[in-house]
Amino acid sequence: MCHHQLQKARFEFLERGFVERRKLFKPFHVQSRLAIVMRQVMPCLVFSSLLASGLILTILFLLLPLLFGIASRPPAAP
Repeated sequence: MCHHQLQKARFEFLERGFVERRKLFKPFHVQSRLAIVMRQVMPCLVFSSLLASGLILTILFLLLPLLFGIASRPPAAP
């Protein structure tokens, strides 16, 4: 058996093994697609959640002093 035939046989064997492995790892392909989608969506989600929490904190810091100011003010004399 010459060198060329050995190389060809080895290449076919490796190729067959690669195809078999690819069949085994089919679920991971779906998982990677999901990961790509998540990578595209995550910055948007993070940004929107930060924006929402910032707005909530701003509203709290604006409203709390007003509420405490009204509560601590002495009642108006008749």
